[in-house]
Amino acid sequence: MRVIFVGSMLIVSVCRALCSPSIYNISFPATAKLYEKYEISFDVNTAAQQLYWPYDPAPAANTAEHPNAVSAGVGITVDGLFLPPGETDWNKAIRQPAFCYQKYIDCQGLTEPTWRLRFAPTAIGQWKFKIVAEDIGGLSESPVYTFVCEHSNNPGFVRVSPKDGRYFELSDGRYLPLIGIEEQPDCDLAKLAEMGINFVRSWWQGSSATGKHLFGASGQGGDSLWKNLIYSNVETYQNSLVSALVPNASSVWNGLYTQVPVNSHRMYRLSAVVKTVGIAGTGDYGVCLRTEIGAVSQKLRGDNDWTTLTLDFNSGSLPHATVSIGKENVTGGVAYCASMSLREILSDGSLGNELLIRGDFQTHNKFNPVAAERIDEFLDTAQSLGVYVRAVIEEKGDSFYGSIQADGKWGPKADANVYASETHASRVYQTYYWRYLIARYGYSTALHSVELFNEGNPTNLDHIAAVASCGRFFKQNDPNRHLVTTSNYHSFPPAMWRHPDIDIADIHMGMGYNPTWGNRIWPGWDGNWSYANRAYDPGSLFMLDESTFHTGRRSLRITVPSAPGDDNNAYATSNLWICVAAPPGHTLKFSMWFKGEGLVSYPNKPWIKPGGIALQYSQDGGDFAGYLSFGSLNADWINNEWRYTELTLTVPTEPTPEGRMRYIIWVQPYCRANNSTNSGYLWIDDVKIEDLTTGEVINYNGGFEYVQSQSYDVVAGHCAYSRIIKGFNLNKPVIRGETGFLHPLRYGDPYKGFYYHSGDGTLLCGSDQALVDDTEGIYWRKWVWAQTDAGGLHECLWFPGPLLARKFPYAKAYQRFMSDIPLSNGNYKDINAETSSLDIRVLGQKDLVNNRAHLWVDNAPYTWKAVVDHNYRPEPWSSTAKYIKDSTCGGGTPVHIYKSKQDNNVNHPVTDSEWWEDLGEFKPENNPPLPPPVSGSVTVSGFKDGPYKIEWWDTSTGTISKIEDAVCVNGKITLNVTDLQSDIACKIYPAPPKLDLRIIVPTTDVVPGQVVTVTVEYTNSGESEAREVTVTAAVPEQMEYVAGSAEASGGKWDAQTGSVSWVIDRVPAKGTGTRTFQARVK
Repeated sequence: MRVIFVGSMLIVSVCRALCSPSIYNISFPATAKLYEKYEISFDVNTAAQQLYWPYDPAPAANTAEHPNAVSAGVGITVDGLFLPPGETDWNKAIRQPAFCYQKYIDCQGLTEPTWRLRFAPTAIGQWKFKIVAEDIGGLSESPVYTFVCEHSNNPGFVRVSPKDGRYFELSDGRYLPLIGIEEQPDCDLAKLAEMGINFVRSWWQGSSATGKHLFGASGQGGDSLWKNLIYSNVETYQNSLVSALVPNASSVWNGLYTQVPVNSHRMYRLSAVVKTVGIAGTGDYGVCLRTEIGAVSQKLRGDNDWTTLTLDFNSGSLPHATVSIGKENVTGGVAYCASMSLREILSDGSLGNELLIRGDFQTHNKFNPVAAERIDEFLDTAQSLGVYVRAVIEEKGDSFYGSIQADGKWGPKADANVYASETHASRVYQTYYWRYLIARYGYSTALHSVELFNEGNPTNLDHIAAVASCGRFFKQNDPNRHLVTTSNYHSFPPAMWRHPDIDIADIHMGMGYNPTWGNRIWPGWDGNWSYANRAYDPGSLFMLDESTFHTGRRSLRITVPSAPGDDNNAYATSNLWICVAAPPGHTLKFSMWFKGEGLVSYPNKPWIKPGGIALQYSQDGGDFAGYLSFGSLNADWINNEWRYTELTLTVPTEPTPEGRMRYIIWVQPYCRANNSTNSGYLWIDDVKIEDLTTGEVINYNGGFEYVQSQSYDVVAGHCAYSRIIKGFNLNKPVIRGETGFLHPLRYGDPYKGFYYHSGDGTLLCGSDQALVDDTEGIYWRKWVWAQTDAGGLHECLWFPGPLLARKFPYAKAYQRFMSDIPLSNGNYKDINAETSSLDIRVLGQKDLVNNRAHLWVDNAPYTWKAVVDHNYRPEPWSSTAKYIKDSTCGGGTPVHIYKSKQDNNVNHPVTDSEWWEDLGEFKPENNPPLPPPVSGSVTVSGFKDGPYKIEWWDTSTGTISKIEDAVCVNGKITLNVTDLQSDIACKIYPAPPKLDLRIIVPTTDVVPGQVVTVTVEYTNSGESEAREVTVTAAVPEQMEYVAGSAEASGGKWDAQTGSVSWVIDRVPAKGTGTRTFQARVK
């Protein structure tokens, strides 16, 4: 690559207060690649005091109420203006922010600041650019330079599809399927790409466990650079916002300390600016500096105004230096540290570069250069591998920004200071950070989106406003319009996700019920029924009944407990909440079949019914706001016949007083006590909730056919939430940003806990023993392929331990299958397949415009848990294992299964009956049988009649296993499934047309030089219409093509192949057409 260097073309002088900035030493490549990083380096001579802040002469926080909240005019704004090919108007130039660049080199510290301008050209051709800079001294700009952008294989930036908002696509229009996980501390992007995992949620704030703590001081895990750091604003140095309290310390590890790489056996100078107030103690006491190898400075006692403590020491043989400040043997008094510094003492006595990344504790003044460099490398690697990154850029509980008050002063920490407002000092500092993100990483096509906060408050309107503000900022300042979202610690607040400046909706929800977690969206079924019963006694009121049903194999039975009389305490309600959603103004129809037995009402209290079915609005995903009843049904229940009931309503459009909308609706079958000495029963089946406005069914599993916990039947768990989310009709993508095995996390027979060391000693943390026993990865396989569902919910797994350890290939297979499906074209609808067997589950979508479909066929009972249960073997008791209550192990001869009676069961042998219950001898034949293979038919409808091709795909390898011919009759195509053990995928598309060509040349005598007309006749001899077909014919030998003759009829001449071609829009079955061109006889 040729690099152009331009020296000091502008006059550079020593910059005084009113000197405009100088731009010089500009170096840039002569060529660029389409959508790839194009980097320009240069230097700026400036009067700015804060190089990481833009020039802001009037910060929004500086209001009449607090005019000096943020220092005004102390930064510098540097931008690149890029003029696309063919454009001459600089008012239409693309503005890309530049950033101050400092590299941290181990053992050498921070380099001198320079500047970088990163840009990704979006068009091929010659570009022009110039650099502009503004600080308190004025505005400067560089001369105009040029570079040429060439083609690349990069498909461009991620965007929401303009034709189908459920999906992401790239700049070139191709659909982007995503399979995601949370970034792990040892994230190997190459391994993820090999596995087909192409979406990673990465943390770039104080809670980061991967070294990318770019923003803030700390989140959920303490400060990333300084241990034992406690901020204080009681005493500050030279207008600093804060200082650090010096802690009591008996060693280097108790003090305020950090650790940095150093050269061995070198001399270093550690210094700190300190103030002490009333330091008293015993023995050798005082405030001092200390290193890990034992070097100690002088000790300050009593009162000392701001002074500098210094310690020179030899680094010894360690590859790093641990340096700290602490109060040793101190019994009273307070000490404050304004800053610390560590530099190497060079051979000539001078000091080297600063080695401490953030020595002054002023987090808002600059961004972590080590983290920034790691993110550079991470994004570049991700881009080269086709992996996309969502960056969590802030922490709502950040200990630094959360303590900055609206007036810019330090105060009590609160999330509200991070959510902030447009005129809050913390928000101003955040916008400086957002600009830095755009400047440094906005070029990257691997940056999928930014998530402003991890798990903010879903009902806090300031949270919504903050995310919307961030979204507007990126739209206004990021040339590549990277997408913006946030996440919540519970619920799915529609008012937030409908906001036009928030690009992606997000839900954090594990698989399986857990009543202690505050989640407020449920699909309405789960094998435990724990929340529905309001107690931890599954089955006491709700159960799935396979002896009584309306259709299918089972229904939901509710037991209405006996409680005769008028005692109000007997009327406790137990509800099963089935959650659905629809946009305001849509009309919904709720219907179901029901049957009652032995239900007796309370005559003296007619408003108390022993059973009922109701609808209840939920305001913004949380508080209840309205109520509708299906009416009094108990009189009909007694007759023991199945009855049908329905209710139609229109979702309200008016906002609540808080400005939120009522979008979430709960269907509530409920039971109260029965006025009888006997229990009564209510059966419910075929619950169907239709959005009459769109014609779609928006609930899942209304027939109660999928009965396992979502944690076990992960396909049903995905589909249930995907269907709920789709019901909101948000017209934007939805990502379940955190999910995984959630409940139950404690097992009875036959499992032993949820953190497990495998046999080779590898810690598969965050994974239940049962998941570890899923050695085939059926959990992951079905979780991945469930995303063929039409709801469009994108999944991101929080607990990926076993799948990463075993490198399961299923995501790669899925990516291969989806790679050529234009799912974002706006034509795809739910496959709505009919099956001949209840055990055959079909997910997928069809494009009836182009008569194409893709579907995934699943043997529903064949879940990962069923396979693990069938293969169960108790592991021998271990004296070092930690067993929780109800976990199991094996022991004795013959082997018996023992269940732990208590938590924290360590080193208690299985013969200790106080700790263990003997469940009897283990016999493999007593394990549950393996679900059998299924056979049957799958019928899809809506297609144009004619011949089709059926591609069957192996879901393990992502390869075609066979291709069949099928005929669509009356709009229906029927597929046969035989002995399906687990799952299979297929694609349906029209059989390619068969075109026959005939070249017709004049049969009369011709002479050299004569121009003749050649006719190309084409015939579609197939049974289906041909669309967009290319007809190609070679120019006959002894003739040469007459330029322009084929072009007159829309053709094209290819001189290299000596042929002409036309693209024919449509050729009907058995149809014939012609095209002509001229040729000269040689």
